[in-house]
Amino acid sequence: MISDQTTERILTAGLTVFGRDGFDGATMRSIAMAAGVSRPTLYARFKNKEDLFRAMTQHVFDTALSNVGDAIDDGGDIADVLCRVLECYYGALYDLVLNLERSAELVATQARLAGDVVEAARHKMRSQLERALRARDVALKPGVTRSQLIELLMLAPRAFKEPGTTSRQYRRRLRGLARIAAYAVSGSGQSVGDQ
Repeated sequence: MISDQTTERILTAGLTVFGRDGFDGATMRSIAMAAGVSRPTLYARFKNKEDLFRAMTQHVFDTALSNVGDAIDDGGDIADVLCRVLECYYGALYDLVLNLERSAELVATQARLAGDVVEAARHKMRSQLERALRARDVALKPGVTRSQLIELLMLAPRAFKEPGTTSRQYRRRLRGLARIAAYAVSGSGQSVGDQ
């Protein structure tokens, strides 16, 4: 049986090779070499390149979402929590894509081969934002619904990705968004609900 450490190395190598060579240019052989495993070991875990790509995509989102969960549990006021949550998810994903040579190609491949994985991750992130609001026992200011706030937190980070945006600029925008979102809530001791 392949150890979790071996799987981790394969997924990391897959990201490196796909990022460098693109999906079409990457081979299972080059991924196995980059991971320091034999091809039979690689094929014992992943049936083909598409399977590996989907698993790699799942791993990237699972890692980001795990970090989001930790950020929610770390405590602090709602502005601090939202800032950490946005940076753990959107900031980490942006940094990852920013550092890949073939990022645009991989995003397109991701939509084609792992669109369901991406959509499931978005749904989980929405649930995590809901949990963050509930965990801080906040109430929304009049005229703002929980759904509106979560929609803003889900969509706005995508608009921040202008060509040439550095990781530092992107993260500064995320922190600004967290502060704006925190302004829409107040710690009243009531549960957040659609009003």
